[in-house]
Amino acid sequence: MVLSERKRLTVDGYWQGQIILADGSSLWLAPFDRRMDEGEADMLIDEAERLARERGLAAPQARAPSPREQSNETVSQYFTRWQADRKKHGIRDVDTESSRFSHHIEPLIGRLRIQEVTSDNLEDLVTQLENKIAANAIKFKTANNVWAVASKMFGDAKSSRRRELRVRADNPAADVRGPDPSLHVKRRKSYLYPTEFLQLLSSEDVPVRWARIYALAVYTYGRAGEQAALTCEDVDLQARKIELVKQLDAKTGELRETKESAKYAIPIEPSLLPLLEQLIREAGGKGPLLQADHAAGQVHGLPRNDASAKLRRHLQMAGVTRSVLFADDEHRKPLTFHDLRGTAATWMALRGDPPLVIQQRVGHTQFATTSLYIREAEAVGQGAEIGTPFPPLPERILEPVRRGGRDKKRNPLFSQRVFERGGRDLNPRPPA
Repeated sequence: MVLSERKRLTVDGYWQGQIILADGSSLWLAPFDRRMDEGEADMLIDEAERLARERGLAAPQARAPSPREQSNETVSQYFTRWQADRKKHGIRDVDTESSRFSHHIEPLIGRLRIQEVTSDNLEDLVTQLENKIAANAIKFKTANNVWAVASKMFGDAKSSRRRELRVRADNPAADVRGPDPSLHVKRRKSYLYPTEFLQLLSSEDVPVRWARIYALAVYTYGRAGEQAALTCEDVDLQARKIELVKQLDAKTGELRETKESAKYAIPIEPSLLPLLEQLIREAGGKGPLLQADHAAGQVHGLPRNDASAKLRRHLQMAGVTRSVLFADDEHRKPLTFHDLRGTAATWMALRGDPPLVIQQRVGHTQFATTSLYIREAEAVGQGAEIGTPFPPLPERILEPVRRGGRDKKRNPLFSQRVFERGGRDLNPRPPA
């Protein structure tokens, strides 16, 4: 049996395939001596599966339960089968859905037969979720996502496109309302002033690699996945624009479409141009613009899961201590890595960019989202005390990275190809 993620495109442009063997182990298929296109990957996977079946090495195919088995199927058993089908058909959030089910849905109705669950049972689930919100055990967004899993599952139990998943004559979730929207308390976000941002990037205590990551995050207005997927080929220095056409999945490291499948170009901020030129030179003019930090356990140039905590720690190390950046209460949330994107939107509004231009550059699908940053900029106004938006970047992050020297310790830009060939850096930087 082959996983739904039976093939992937690596950041270095290789297609790889995967098959699952009878013992549960996985086998990755890829010719590392050359690039393989998607069609070749499909052929290689099919041939490997055929050979595995002939030799009795392939994992058994999943079997749909008989009608008698379905009649005794519990909610937990049905969920497992439902999730396997969703994974097979390329649903990306299966692991997250499994976590939501095991933590919030399964303890309440997991042992019930899928056919005997009633609307009352699901109303009890909603009440339980609302109680958790009131107790500050979970946020409203989490509760809403849990309800989405439950309602989708029972919707498919009645009217799935696949006959083997249709086990009910009705949908008990159809007339049940989810968690009360009035319980949703939206906390205010924070953003950096230009003076604080320069202080962060100029600090000798902040590694050059991370200073560059922060600069790209703000000056390209992008999401972390879009930023990590940028290649030298996406940057058109002559036309002064950057193409945003893909993103790296933070969990799998695979390339996929951008959010909302949007593909667009943004102009290069003048202050960012010197850094882009330097990154392209260091990458040899091709491949990932943001190299992976293998000493820190990265396979791609994605900021790690602790990027938000690291950003706040770097701010403190740089002497940026404005209290609202670190506040975590019912009214405000602490600054996150994603808020660097909001910082860019606010700066554009401060600079006086037209609202529709801001919406297009940041990639908001709803203008209401953009208007939040415009209102924030109007409340702050422009003043010398917060600095000028998108200021020139400090020289320390524009200088070439010298292998083996002091800069190497601060900013080891590793070669993706060396890593994929099994090589390792001989002078890794200590964790920041």
